[in-house]
Amino acid sequence: MAVSPSPIIRARVAERVTTPAAVLAVLAEDDVALIRRRVARNPSTPQHVLNTLAAAPCHWLMAADLARNPSASAGILTQLDRSAYVVRSGLSSHVNTPAALLAELAGDTSAEIRAHVAEHPNTPVRTLTGLCVDRDEAVSSRAQHNRVRMLHMRAQTYPPQQKTHAQLLLDNDFPGWPDDLDRVVGYQPVTLAARHVHTARSRLRTRA
Repeated sequence: MAVSPSPIIRARVAERVTTPAAVLAVLAEDDVALIRRRVARNPSTPQHVLNTLAAAPCHWLMAADLARNPSASAGILTQLDRSAYVVRSGLSSHVNTPAALLAELAGDTSAEIRAHVAEHPNTPVRTLTGLCVDRDEAVSSRAQHNRVRMLHMRAQTYPPQQKTHAQLLLDNDFPGWPDDLDRVVGYQPVTLAARHVHTARSRLRTRA
């Protein structure tokens, strides 16, 4: 059906999530733009096909479809033309949108897009702090809620003593970002590997 002379049939094949990847790759090169767009929005479309569609000069409608495809990677989303509102709207709520792009979208003229950024789990706390004083009440309230949630999650990674200190600071509306929170509570983040090395050395000293 991928080579059916009927564009209606090809379009239906292009939008089915059960369509094989090889068939979607063929349909991504179809002469009919609508069919290529159906491939772009299909969550079963392979990443390399989505990347090809994103890299090629495309209409904003194609970019909008890619921005709403839940399977699109951060790299694909980053390279989309963001001049159209519908594209920026899709990016602002996409689960894979990277922090740097969300920080950019936080300055959008649309309150709706800023609101999406304000509640996005990937939005940097620094960006959320700025959105907390947004002129739109819906944006500022979502940013405040998301910011507190992220800082509390950060505090849960601390050892017991620092965790208690951090929770007291956050309960009193500590204004700092994660790095500031680390500094104030005296927490030095270390990698898991470094912890293993430290533990091993401690055991050797004990045995000696």
